[in-house]
Amino acid sequence: MTTRKTIVNILAPARLFAPADDKKAKELEDYLQLCVRHSVHINEAPFAANFMLAPALGDLGLQSQARGAAEVMASVADKTVVYLDHGLDKDIIKELQAAVAAGRKLELRSFKPVDSSVLAKLEVLGLKPTQYSRPPIPA
Repeated sequence: MTTRKTIVNILAPARLFAPADDKKAKELEDYLQLCVRHSVHINEAPFAANFMLAPALGDLGLQSQARGAAEVMASVADKTVVYLDHGLDKDIIKELQAAVAAGRKLELRSFKPVDSSVLAKLEVLGLKPTQYSRPPIPA
């Protein structure tokens, strides 16, 4: 019998509608993949609703439907996990506020010390991050 894994909704900054040659967008996409690997490494079942839905629906003019679907997916997760190494953007702050308002479990993670400007934003929400080591990357 397998043990049920914790289902986590991962939030990390992203440029979801950026051009293919946008270097920062690629860097953030690579970072999100690292976050997903970390989550799997610590025996969680992760998903990144915004990252999954926005590319599929955004170019069809369905951004509001993508946001609505992401909210439903987030509501069924056991917890929302925010990775902070690339800071907080306005969309993640909104999602953090929604998670707090809905009474969802939250965990804030980083792989390096968190920037003081990010800590200040979190303090306003009454939140404190946990620092983790980077997960092993399979060869």
